[in-house]
Amino acid sequence: MDNPPPDQTQLVTEIIDQRRPQTSWAKYAAFAAVGLTAIGCAAWIAYQFTPTQVAKTGARTIKECTEYGGKLLGEFWNFLGNEAKTTHTTAAVNRILSTDKHGPFVVAENRFSRQFTTTNSSRLFGSSTAEVRVSGTAFYVVPLLDPDAKWTIDVSFRDGVRACVIHAPSLRALTPVSVDTRTIEIKVETGWLRFNGPEMMTAALAEITPELTRETLMQMPSMRDPARRTIAAFVHKWLLSAGEWGDQKINSIQVLFPGESVTDIDFSIPDFHK
Repeated sequence: MDNPPPDQTQLVTEIIDQRRPQTSWAKYAAFAAVGLTAIGCAAWIAYQFTPTQVAKTGARTIKECTEYGGKLLGEFWNFLGNEAKTTHTTAAVNRILSTDKHGPFVVAENRFSRQFTTTNSSRLFGSSTAEVRVSGTAFYVVPLLDPDAKWTIDVSFRDGVRACVIHAPSLRALTPVSVDTRTIEIKVETGWLRFNGPEMMTAALAEITPELTRETLMQMPSMRDPARRTIAAFVHKWLLSAGEWGDQKINSIQVLFPGESVTDIDFSIPDFHK
């Protein structure tokens, strides 16, 4: 095939050049702007969403979801609780009636509150503690019917005072101590790998009565004076009913417990019972 003449080749080249679009610098500038914008956005996203920021955002989101879920669950349980009905059933399991052979005469009481803590420690797994707060009432008595409990009544004269001296039996604590269960508060805290919370709760409940009994016995010496006044009030009423109380009769009462003597305790004044 013969080559086309030079004039025809030039004509074909011109036609091709006319079909080819001319270069536009504005288009390249736009592409450059878009590319820089994309790079800037990527850099901003990378700066804002670092692993630390992502972790903080995730933790915050989880916390908010948990709080919201807890509130929602609480409202749900409150709704169920308002719809629920509580019934109380009492059954007599066992009852024993008998006569108290000691005939305790309550002469003093002590209302008190106690707080004590039980700790269970482990070097490896940490410590568990149970803190208890409770209120109780201790009653102190003297026996009236116990064969070993001896009551003696003497009359003593000193400095114009006619005193009825009562030698009472030993003061005793009435146990177990009366506990107001409405005041019981137990707070249990366990170590990071300790799961003995229920056991600590059970042990704390079992310790309430022994702890209150120890406190009751420790307060025994300080309860003698209130007990002394109660016994004196009882004897005073008895003397009044018998016509043995007055200016020319018995006008003072003294109560002694075992181990005490007349010189240990001053004579009671006539208005002791006020």
